[in-house]
Amino acid sequence: MKKAICNTLDIKGHFTSSNVFELQDKIEYALHTNDILTLNLKQLVEVDLVCAFMLFICIVKANKKNKEIKLQNLENNAIKEVFQMIGLNRYLGTI
Repeated sequence: MKKAICNTLDIKGHFTSSNVFELQDKIEYALHTNDILTLNLKQLVEVDLVCAFMLFICIVKANKKNKEIKLQNLENNAIKEVFQMIGLNRYLGTI
């Protein structure tokens, strides 16, 4: 049985459409070398709709490749508010 390789990626500061591709590349690269990726959202200051949907798409793509993205510190208001606003909280298990 293959051992799952895990890693944590800290997402800090502003997560907006101006840097969405940079962050998407970091997530996809980390998933290329890890079976499980934890995204630590504790130090996130701002999230916009584009980035919230990108996170959701990355999670779906990872699942299709038998990999997993875990979101950590979902109580962060920046992420919680945008997920609730667009309804992703139902899919990602946030409040």
